[in-house]
Amino acid sequence: MIRRFVKASLIFILILSSVLVAFLTDIFVGNKRRKLICFSKITSFFSKIILKVLRIEVDVKNYENLSKGEGNYFIVSNHLSYIDIFVISSLIPSIFIASVDEVEGKFLVGTLAKFGGSVFVDRRNRAKLTEEIETISDMLRDGLNVVLFPEGTTSNGDRVLSFKTSLLTPAVRSNIDILPICVKYLKVNGENLNAKNRDLVFYYGDMTFFKHFWGVLLLKSVEMELIGLENPAHTTSLERVGVNRFVITITFAKRITVGCCVILHRFYSALLHS
Repeated sequence: MIRRFVKASLIFILILSSVLVAFLTDIFVGNKRRKLICFSKITSFFSKIILKVLRIEVDVKNYENLSKGEGNYFIVSNHLSYIDIFVISSLIPSIFIASVDEVEGKFLVGTLAKFGGSVFVDRRNRAKLTEEIETISDMLRDGLNVVLFPEGTTSNGDRVLSFKTSLLTPAVRSNIDILPICVKYLKVNGENLNAKNRDLVFYYGDMTFFKHFWGVLLLKSVEMELIGLENPAHTTSLERVGVNRFVITITFAKRITVGCCVILHRFYSALLHS
């Protein structure tokens, strides 16, 4: 119990500090591009510390794929928990595409996401979608890394949720490479991830954030992997076939004891030459 309160106190101080620094940045940095870059770097810095406080260890596989090239990326990832965001941000300072319904409207969580540099999209509002896609495209053109969870929400990994393919459009418009990554949970408290302990770290469905995070504070350790997959062909190829013909498939392993996922990406040669 003492461990939980110590962790909670440290996390509270870190989050408060992060929001304060971001708030001051919002006031004194006028240029929108510079402001977003600062937000992403602030979030990245504090994410690294938060992971240490929570005793979450991340083993990066295929790091060369994450650092390949000199430009920025449109990052596509699976999504199992809010912990994913800390992990990705700690390694790659990024702007995250977040849902208006699931994030922006939630008490405190929406504020944290805003000052973390998230851009909110209303996936159900087609009238606003075009404007939001252009906003994301501008961010990519400005050299920012942008992260998309194409399923649109978290899941328990049992099945693949339908993709929001329209939000892949910014990668085409901005002529930016897509970087697929996979976040994989391996162990909780030294025990291999399984059906009994996965909900201690997975966050989905009707779970409430504060209750779940209070449970995370009790965990002694979490072991994870972040896998950088091979980059798909440059998005200029996408322009020839259209974004709807570009296929990124996330296949989650059916064995919950393994708890892994593999992001497969490919171009159909027949489509490329059609």
